Amino acid sequence: MNQTLRNVVLSAVLLASIFTHTPQAQAEENAPDAPPVTMTVNTLVDKLDPNDGKCSFREAMARAFGSPEVNISECPVSNGNTKITFAVAGTIVLTNAVQHGALPDTINFVTIQGPVTIDGGNIKQILFDVESSGTLNLINVNIKNARYTAIDSRGKLQIAGGKFENNSAGGAGGGVIRNDGTAIIAGASFINNKAVRKPNEGALAVKDGGAIRTTWKLSVAGSTFKGNVSDGQGGAIAFKAGNMDIADSSFTANVTKGQAPDLDYGGDGGRGGRRWWG
Repeated sequence: MNQTLRNVVLSAVLLASIFTHTPQAQAEENAPDAPPVTMTVNTLVDKLDPNDGKCSFREAMARAFGSPEVNISECPVSNGNTKITFAVAGTIVLTNAVQHGALPDTINFVTIQGPVTIDGGNIKQILFDVESSGTLNLINVNIKNARYTAIDSRGKLQIAGGKFENNSAGGAGGGVIRNDGTAIIAGASFINNKAVRKPNEGALAVKDGGAIRTTWKLSVAGSTFKGNVSDGQGGAIAFKAGNMDIADSSFTANVTKGQAPDLDYGGDGGRGGRRWWG
């Protein structure tokens, strides 16, 4: 079998595997035995207010993980398996991150079911921090303007659909996702994200993966990577270790170190046996 045909076959197998077990389907398969508690967000305002009769996204996240300082009856109490849905359409701007801190860490099982857009408000905080015990499912969720990596995951992350745009990396990189666990992504778009050092970080503080930096397990299918930038490895994806499978996905105008776009730097099987995509 020639290499071109082999790549086509491998891509078809991976694509069939991922889309037969999409993040939405896997969310159902891997959920705890207890049925999910559904929390319906009915305001776009980012706040913690126990007396306004509204369930905000921040309040739903706090209730999902049992934050002891939050006693808000507008959102139900979770049993460790939470589904967050939205009765309002539009964009939720996380304007109160300075006042209330970051969103609670994902420590159990939560599914966020869009369509909805989460705007990080350009505040230097990780939006979603997934602990090793946690599973975060994002279905038709858009994330933009996160300024210290949108999702930092050491647990399980599953994404179906959604657009991730204009996010920036903190730490070692990954403008949208820093994956040190298992991540499965299907049908998502990663546009104009970056992993570049800040002016006060020094010349050696390079960052990898304009969109994604992964060290463990990553599967991607049917997704688009366009205009992502890093000053380390991987304008789109920096594969540092572990396993990675990509099928039926496009890479366009991603740049690393200001050099050639897409797959020209590192490519598949780059230095040290690691792979950098985009």
